Amino acid sequence: MLKVKGMSVFPAEIEAVLGQHPAVTGSGVVGRTDDVRGQSPVAFVTLHPQFADSIRAEDILAFCRERLAVYKIPEIRIATTLPMTATGKVRKEELLKQL
Repeated sequence: MLKVKGMSVFPAEIEAVLGQHPAVTGSGVVGRTDDVRGQSPVAFVTLHPQFADSIRAEDILAFCRERLAVYKIPEIRIATTLPMTATGKVRKEELLKQL
């Protein structure tokens, strides 16, 4: 769970919204320390190869703005792959190292 301006933000909720985007094949959300907000959500997303050249981070951000409260809107970072565990979960500690 992330704390953004004192509000609870669950990464799984943001990941679920990102999963609704037709171009997104996977995502992982972590919190980046922010002096003003406490934490800011950062979403690492992978794209379906069909959309890799046509979808930009701004497009995914606009999609999130339509579906999430303003304090839950993440910074979008497009990744080629996500670090995964043997059981198929995203290694969030590896994403934190990329911040």
